[in-house]
Amino acid sequence: MDEIRGIQKKIDEEINAVLREYCLLDKSFLNAVQYVLDLKGKRIRPLLMILSYRLFKDDINAVFNQAVALELFHNFTLVHDDIMDNSDRRRGKETVNNLWGNDVAILVGDILLVQAHKLLLSTSGKFMNDIMSVFTDMSMKLCEGQFIDIKGAYEVASTDQYIYMIKGKTAVLLASCLEIGAILGEASANDRKMLYELGINLGIAFQIEDDLLDVYSEQSVCGKNVKRDILNKKKTFLLIKAIECGDNEQKKKIYDYLHTTNVTPYMVDEIKQIYDTLRISEQCKRIASQYYLAAENCIKSLSVKEQAKESLRYFIKLLQNRKS
Repeated sequence: MDEIRGIQKKIDEEINAVLREYCLLDKSFLNAVQYVLDLKGKRIRPLLMILSYRLFKDDINAVFNQAVALELFHNFTLVHDDIMDNSDRRRGKETVNNLWGNDVAILVGDILLVQAHKLLLSTSGKFMNDIMSVFTDMSMKLCEGQFIDIKGAYEVASTDQYIYMIKGKTAVLLASCLEIGAILGEASANDRKMLYELGINLGIAFQIEDDLLDVYSEQSVCGKNVKRDILNKKKTFLLIKAIECGDNEQKKKIYDYLHTTNVTPYMVDEIKQIYDTLRISEQCKRIASQYYLAAENCIKSLSVKEQAKESLRYFIKLLQNRKS
């Protein structure tokens, strides 16, 4: 745990160093950029990249530029996601689009993307092509996943279609972070593949749990409005599973809710009651556990000593047991 906290602290220090490079920006614009980066998350993506690298090499100080680049890119996606979803809260605080408006928020996201590219371009020449290939492929898949998510606002998907969507929107970034760490660590082709597959399985499990936490956690813990997904008629794994498992009466209530123009607190409670009756939470937890098990099997397949895998295993357990 101390090792992971130490890495998180170093990532925060490196992000602050990036902010100092922005000193010549218009002050109000700089404030908006700093506001986004001060909304500290768990630093999951850069941590995964560094823990992946550490499986093969010890000098993690050599790869913080790439780790910070991936965190900046992640924040870019969050800013644009909040704009598209018209979200007003992120990590327990107001979103940048809610405070400064969409125009400024778009520019904040853009500068984070530019800085991410700048940091990745500092990579040693022998790794550059592979890393940029992984990064650009991931970016394209993420855009597709986001598009499918937007499209899903108007169509009801199957759980298989939802899994395909979150592979693009969530999982490919985690997978690419792990693969980039492997590239920098000069891992074998098979270990690269296993770490990428680990990230896909981890990302799917993570998103299913995220959907669960929106409904079943406390706002003070998770840092966002509880049941916001229900209020916004978002097609989550829980909702799709309820449609697949519900009887005719339950399905009618869900479709009536989806077609209403004004979701009331009563409707929100009614949808949650359907989840409870169908034991959707238990089903989702079981499915997420299957993906976590698949992630563990990927770790077992890595051609490194068991001791080297301990930090990565421990961090994944933290994610699996998180409350927010």
